[in-house]
Amino acid sequence: MPSLTVPARLARRDVAKHPWRSLVAVLFFALPIALVTLLGFVNTSSTYFLGDQHSRIELAEEGTGTDMERIRAVLPDEELMVKAYTLATVHSGDTTAYLNVVYSSTGADTLNLSEDMAHALGVGQGDAVEIQAPWEETPRDFAVSLEEDGSALRLSVPMEEIVSADFPDYVEWSSPNPNLELSTPDVQSHPVMVDGPEPSTLVWDILSGSTAFEAASLVTLGLLALIVLAAMISPIFAVAARRQYHSMRLLSINGAVPAQLRWALYLEALMIATAGIVSGLALGVAGFFLTAALGDYLITGFVIPFDIILVAIVSSLFCALAAAVIPAVQAARLRSESEARLRWRWPMILGPVLLLLGLLLAISASDWAVMGYGIFGIGAVTSTPALLWLLSRWAARGPVALRLALRDLFRQVHRTAPAIAAILGLSFVIGAMSLGSPYQYVQGDGSHTTPVVNAQAKAYLADSAPVEKEIQELSQAIGGVPPVYVYRDLDDSTQVIEPARLPDYLRYTTTDLDAEGIAEAQRALERGEVVESQFGGKITAPREGQRTYLDRALFFPTQELTMRQEFSARRTNQELIDVSFFPDHLHRLREHYIIPLTLLSIACLAVMILLAVLSVGETRADLSIMWAIGAPPRLLSRIAAMQSLLIAVIGVFSGFAAILILQFLARGGSAGDVPWSLWLLLLIAVPLLGWASGGITAAASHRTRSRRR
Repeated sequence: MPSLTVPARLARRDVAKHPWRSLVAVLFFALPIALVTLLGFVNTSSTYFLGDQHSRIELAEEGTGTDMERIRAVLPDEELMVKAYTLATVHSGDTTAYLNVVYSSTGADTLNLSEDMAHALGVGQGDAVEIQAPWEETPRDFAVSLEEDGSALRLSVPMEEIVSADFPDYVEWSSPNPNLELSTPDVQSHPVMVDGPEPSTLVWDILSGSTAFEAASLVTLGLLALIVLAAMISPIFAVAARRQYHSMRLLSINGAVPAQLRWALYLEALMIATAGIVSGLALGVAGFFLTAALGDYLITGFVIPFDIILVAIVSSLFCALAAAVIPAVQAARLRSESEARLRWRWPMILGPVLLLLGLLLAISASDWAVMGYGIFGIGAVTSTPALLWLLSRWAARGPVALRLALRDLFRQVHRTAPAIAAILGLSFVIGAMSLGSPYQYVQGDGSHTTPVVNAQAKAYLADSAPVEKEIQELSQAIGGVPPVYVYRDLDDSTQVIEPARLPDYLRYTTTDLDAEGIAEAQRALERGEVVESQFGGKITAPREGQRTYLDRALFFPTQELTMRQEFSARRTNQELIDVSFFPDHLHRLREHYIIPLTLLSIACLAVMILLAVLSVGETRADLSIMWAIGAPPRLLSRIAAMQSLLIAVIGVFSGFAAILILQFLARGGSAGDVPWSLWLLLLIAVPLLGWASGGITAAASHRTRSRRR
């Protein structure tokens, strides 16, 4: 092993001489480490905190006396709190509505109305409304306070007046003592359970709960992710190797050996990774305490998640060394410039071999097929040098900017190949995640899909005509589908549905009734009987004199709505209803299109800006002679833009081509399972992003250099 004194000095000098480049490299390591550390501490040292720390008191279904009498019989001196949930009647002029209200034995009376509810009542900020509880003989006046978070009414009621029999909904008794524990046949209380700090066993749980092929598949897919991350930062070390190559040639006169350059890059990678690990750990711990302070998490201790942090540290060191190993090995070979150009070398065969091996494993019917996906992805990423070698046969055609960009791309393969590999890997992963159709709502056993549109009333009005008007407008927007109106009985919250529409409703809310069972339920409803729904509760038919309010309306289209129909429905008047769609095209667009497009674009933008910054200096040196003989000054920007465009095009097209091979050969899928619209957006957006980032970065670098002169 050569002496490490000279390599260490070279590594420190290179890091100090290029602080911004080093900072970017450190952030590549620090941010993932911070996220993993944050999640690890949340898992081991905190618990999700909901509500107050009150011991719940539960009463048996059968008992003698009021709630208060039964509790005081066993807890005569305990401080008690009670909340009840029901509907209160709200009057404003000629309009009557029913508002969900919390009756509490503590706190002040408050009334907050959303703008939609206030509009339905015809009131504004500071106006007075009358509210009457179910047991009150006369209403009380309240001043309206408008809030964006929705309507909420809280009324203070003496504890003795809250009796479970008076409320159709749940009555909640509790004690502010979090350690109250009691168990009698009539009354029970359980102390607040807060999970204490626990050692992290997440990694062990995953590995021990997986079979051999599942564990191997996880490791393979994780290795693919690490190789992609290593490819993203590899250009940093590739350019550093090119710079230090000239220093080593001078030092070789005094006895330095080529292996010392290799060790210099290894040490530089370890320095940057170590700085990133330390920074990431500090950011993760700080983020944990900040999350606990601002979020709904309760710190239960401080247990270091050693297993998660250890995996993150080992992964970071692997990424650092993997990113530096190829530039280090290539730079350690002191050879002429002509020998350094792209040509076929036997290691290039490794990627295609892994590609073929992964494909054969993926198309097999064995349990190891999932592992083949990861090996295929690794093969696709590591086949980048072979792909560039094939493309280099075509490098001498096209306009000047294109030819120079191609020549620079193939001559500087030490930095362009990792960038293409990173974009290829990212496109492969995004493409794999986007395949299939995970958007449909599946009913029951999944034998058929049931499109549903749900219009939930925002305001429970005694006269539901304004709500029904908006529902009818929605019905016309989705093709005239008739609604199933679901009313609620004001006294006992029983659902009220017309018998003719009951079959549609039961097909949506039950999975245990066949056609004959649904028909029998409809006949029972027509006879005036109460029908029990599997998930929907009790159902009755409308009857004379019954007090009801419109709760919601359901639509059951015969086929899935088109995106145009859904967007037309979203543009209807919805002041009094809240509409949701299953399947939801907007959710599909956001979760499966916009987010993948954004993530891939940001990652590719980071790679291409980094590459443009690193390559501008070398490209400028190559163009110095051409500028001397009259080449246009903007040629550098055009070459940088063209090179970034080529890198993005090669990476994205190759990544999607690789996942298409798996889709048709391994998964047996069809072209209909491919989200072509998303892929088309990515195929257009990412190359345009690369072209813009390369040109802008080169132009900014040129202006900065001109000002320095």
